[in-house]
Amino acid sequence: MKADRRAERAAARRLEVYEVAYEVLAEKGYKSASLLAIAKAAKASNETLYNWFGNKQGLLAAMIEENAKSSAHALEQAIAAEMPLREALAGFGPVLLTLITSERAAVLNRAAAADVAQGGTLGALLERHGRSRIKGLVRQLLERAASRGEIEIADGAVLGELYLAALIG
Repeated sequence: MKADRRAERAAARRLEVYEVAYEVLAEKGYKSASLLAIAKAAKASNETLYNWFGNKQGLLAAMIEENAKSSAHALEQAIAAEMPLREALAGFGPVLLTLITSERAAVLNRAAAADVAQGGTLGALLERHGRSRIKGLVRQLLERAASRGEIEIADGAVLGELYLAALIG
């Protein structure tokens, strides 16, 4: 029981650190936003953040994963609930559009662009946890709908790409 509460508090504290990190990154930019600056603003020890994340890129990687969860979760729930295709896409579309047009997404994208000189790790993470994950889930949703006779498709991957391009474009 105590371990569960401790884990819940740690998870809540991590979310607080993410919130502060977004603010510091928005204010200072990726290059100037050190882990120490984020720790101070979050009223956390620098040692704690290094233990949790390893370095600034580790913190940003965790933020990218957390940020991508909402849209992926909407699709995963729709798939698990065997929701009809129209209903699933109608629920997912606004979630994705809200996510990608958010200030958080802008901060993470700017950080990924600035990280290119340090190897582009963040851009690769954005691709893996964001676009690639979502494309795979949309494809799974479309192929499941086709197997149930809701739609006819030749290639779920192509149709998924077209859907996302139309939604975002």
